[in-house]
Amino acid sequence: MCAAVCPEIFEMDDDGKAEASENEIEDNLMESAKDAEEQCPVSAIIVE
Repeated sequence: MCAAVCPEIFEMDDDGKAEASENEIEDNLMESAKDAEEQCPVSAIIVE
């Protein structure tokens, strides 16, 4: 779900699991990252 909501930060790995970029989130992507956090079905994303 998160890779569909915010592909600039999340991508799917070879095992079919989402991985987040290890880079700091740019200000212009913060809203998209928060949308991914809210839509995560397993509450695995925390945006600080």
